[in-house]
Amino acid sequence: MTTYSDNRGEIQDRRLFITRLAPYTKKEKLLELFKPRGAQHAVILRKPTGNQAFITFETSTQAQETLQAAKRGIFCHKRKLKVLITPRPDVNPFPGLDLSEPIPLPIECIAIIATFLPFIDRARLEMTSRRWRQGSLLSHQSIRSISLDDWRWPEGWDGKKVTANSLYWVVQRAGNRIKSVNLNNDTMAKYLQPQIITIIVKNCLHIETIDLTGTTIRPSAIRAIEPVAHQLTNFSIRTCQGPIEPHLINIFRSASHLKSFSTVGTNFFSKSITYITSDLQKLYLDKNDDLRTEHIAHTLSTLTTLEYLEIKSCNSLTNGDILEALSNNRSYKHSLKT
Repeated sequence: MTTYSDNRGEIQDRRLFITRLAPYTKKEKLLELFKPRGAQHAVILRKPTGNQAFITFETSTQAQETLQAAKRGIFCHKRKLKVLITPRPDVNPFPGLDLSEPIPLPIECIAIIATFLPFIDRARLEMTSRRWRQGSLLSHQSIRSISLDDWRWPEGWDGKKVTANSLYWVVQRAGNRIKSVNLNNDTMAKYLQPQIITIIVKNCLHIETIDLTGTTIRPSAIRAIEPVAHQLTNFSIRTCQGPIEPHLINIFRSASHLKSFSTVGTNFFSKSITYITSDLQKLYLDKNDDLRTEHIAHTLSTLTTLEYLEIKSCNSLTNGDILEALSNNRSYKHSLKT
C-alpha cells in the first residue's frame, strides 16, 4: 500500500503543477501518462479558464526528472503540457511575527507625519492613542524656533484661542530645544497674554534670539529675560508700558554675546545702551523720541565690530555728536557695511 509523508516540505518537493490540460482530461489519464515516471497521485482543478492539475511523485528526484522532460515536450490529448514547480506558500519575512494581526506604525513614522501638520492638529494626535501621543511629542524634537508668521488656523476658527493655546502648548513641549522666538506679527501677537514672555523664558532655557517687535511689552517681561541675557545673540523690542531702563541695563551687562539690538517706538532713555557689548554687529533705532545724543554717541565710539547701523525718526537726536563719533571710530573703516 502506498503511504504519503505528512511532512509538508517533502510533499512540496515531490509535487508538480500541470497546466494547458484539455477540458475533458481525467485524473486516470494523467496517472496513466505519468505512471512510468513515478506518479502516485493526481488532483484535477477544473476552472473556466482551463483545467489544471497537481501530480505527486514517489520521490523528489522523479519529480525533477519529469520537470526536465517537460522542457523537451510531454503531450496529452494532442496538447503540449506546461509543467511547473508547485507554487509555494508565502514565507513570513519576519519569523515570530504574526502577520494575521495589523502591524502598528512605528513611533518614528508617526513623528515624521506630525511634522507636516499644524500645531493644533498635533495636539489632536495626543488624544488619539498612547502611540500617537508619543509620536506627536517626538515630533517636537526638530523644533528650534517659533515665529508667529508661520502660525495658521483653519478658516472660521477663533484665532485668539487657537494662537494662544497652541503657542503655550508648543513652548511647554519643545522648550528645551527652542533657540529663537519671534513675536513679530502685529495681527497675531495682540491675541497673546502679557505673561507669554515669562512663560517662554521659563521653558526655553537655551533661547538665543528674542524678537518682541510685534507686541507691546511690560517691565515685568523685560525683567523675566534677565536670567537668560548671558546667552542672547539677538534682541528686539517695541513699545513698553512702563519704565524698563533698569532692566535693560541688567540685560546689557550680562549679554556679552549680543550681536544685534533693535528698537521700534520704545520709550526708554538711552543710558542702558552705553552698557552694550563692544562686539555688537547690528544697531537699529526707530521712532525712539527719548534717546539722548550723548549716550548714542558714547556707544558708537566704543563699538569695534559694528556692521549695520540705522537710526531714523528719533527726533531727540539733533546735534552732530553722533556723526563725530562715527568719523572718529577707526574700526568702522573695516567693519561698517550698511
